[in-house]
Amino acid sequence: GCVEVFAEAFYTVEEALKAILPEAQDVKEETKALSEEQKKAISSKANVEFNTEFDNEYRIYVGQANGQTAGYAFEDTVKGKWGPIHYMLAFDADGRIKDAIVLGLKERRGRPVKERKFLDQYIGKSISDPIKLNKDIKGISGATISSRQMSSGIRKLVYVFNELYKK
Repeated sequence: GCVEVFAEAFYTVEEALKAILPEAQDVKEETKALSEEQKKAISSKANVEFNTEFDNEYRIYVGQANGQTAGYAFEDTVKGKWGPIHYMLAFDADGRIKDAIVLGLKERRGRPVKERKFLDQYIGKSISDPIKLNKDIKGISGATISSRQMSSGIRKLVYVFNELYKK
């Protein structure tokens, strides 16, 4: 049988940055990588797996407003059931999630992970929250794998943010 898979792009990086870091007057792009030791520590603490295809380095956008850091946005990709889910996660300076936006995905049933109803659950979360499906995040019926992968990816990024910017 033939299986239909939908590939959709919703936002460019520039559009996403304007949406999730609206107060930023200037945005600087940084690329950072974690050492194997850092990855092992995060993997253990956050109960996440690093993907060798997507987790080699992180593209981070640091937003500035009036000479102050207005927030950080991490670009990331996780594997959904049918293909990659490309998203962006914004943090405030304290490491709390400000916003999340899906840039694009290749999913059949996992498309609802791009909806505000799902993404808004992450806003305000930090390293002190579980950020786990069926704990503090409600999954999407029929899109369990996509929901789980997004939650795991976002939990991973919370720990990555703390490792890179809070030390």
